[in-house]
Amino acid sequence: MESSAGGLPARPGSPPDPHADLASPALPEKHTRAIIAPPAVRTLRDDTLAAMAAGRPDTMLRVLEVKASAAEATLEVTDTAMRICGGAAFRKEVGIERLFRDARAASIMAPTSDVLYDFIGRVLCDMPLA
Repeated sequence: MESSAGGLPARPGSPPDPHADLASPALPEKHTRAIIAPPAVRTLRDDTLAAMAAGRPDTMLRVLEVKASAAEATLEVTDTAMRICGGAAFRKEVGIERLFRDARAASIMAPTSDVLYDFIGRVLCDMPLA
């Protein structure tokens, strides 16, 4: 008997659970990345807020890191959501296509993620920003 996403046996004659693979311990690598990205960004965000509140010297570096990390994580998560939902993800009623577009905008709005990574790398290597 097929199991449901919650691990309970499916009722006889019921359609397969479309989310059953999401509950599987053998998630594809890309899905796993999309699942772990948001908590990682939240942790960095919380540290950034703590740095701001305490006036730590690494505050500006943390701000740059959290903007770049959040932009990259949203790209990863929305891309995965689009792939999971297939063509239905492009329907406005689903809402994923809007998040997908917004995620792309975040990565290309100034300062772009590439520029942020350059700034972060220069700061970490004690190089001038200009």
